Amino acid sequence: MRRRFDYNNRVKSSGLGQPDSIHHLITAEDALEKIDNIGVTVAPGEPLSAIISSLGQLGGRILLTEGTHAVVSTIEITTPVQIIGLTPGRTRITRLVDSTDPIIRVSSDKVKLENIRFTDTHQNSNLIEVYGDDCDINDCVFDSFKTAIHLGFNTGRTLSPTRTSITRCRFVEGKTTGVAGGDGKDIYSPAIYLNSTTEAIVAGNQLGEYASPSSTDTNVIETSASTTNSTFTMNVAPSWNIRYKGGSGNVNAGNVATVVTF
Repeated sequence: MRRRFDYNNRVKSSGLGQPDSIHHLITAEDALEKIDNIGVTVAPGEPLSAIISSLGQLGGRILLTEGTHAVVSTIEITTPVQIIGLTPGRTRITRLVDSTDPIIRVSSDKVKLENIRFTDTHQNSNLIEVYGDDCDINDCVFDSFKTAIHLGFNTGRTLSPTRTSITRCRFVEGKTTGVAGGDGKDIYSPAIYLNSTTEAIVAGNQLGEYASPSSTDTNVIETSASTTNSTFTMNVAPSWNIRYKGGSGNVNAGNVATVVTF
């Protein structure tokens, strides 16, 4: 059962701004914590897409409880929502059917996905596609995928996202392209692909686990030539490649990987 946390009621019951039972004031930090906990809780089996739509054009925050949230069709995010797992590593969104469409398609600006584990054992599509500006994907785990995160231009989509942040994510199992690299092993599809985006930050991601069975010719992070003014820093993928367009304002800093520019 889902419930909405009501900040006004919590303020009244807590005595915010007036002495409590031990005669001290609730601090500003306490107040911010209460604000941060506002949201609609969603349990496995509840209709996530319908709940997102019910929040209206202003969006809101959805808190996913522990367990597997199964989907059979793409979750379209067209409003500025935050979807946050309450139990990191144990809150999972998984696709039940094969599809060439993403699990989540983000068309709105200011969307956040955080603390969610994603799985698609069919591995025939991108897990997340982002077309809106100022979106964050943080602290997520991608268990099984073709490409986990795809930014910008794709079939039928021409939007170029700006200021996307992909940080502290873990990538576990990718998919071979069926093409052998120079070392005789299969080249895998990139975990992260930036296509026509600008001012992105890709930082602190763990990519070596997904890449470990693949050829060292695998590009774990790849960009198109039209991705500009973006930063790739502190991503870990020993022996594999981070490949992006050089000379276009893109920055490489502190990655444990082979950096390839074109």
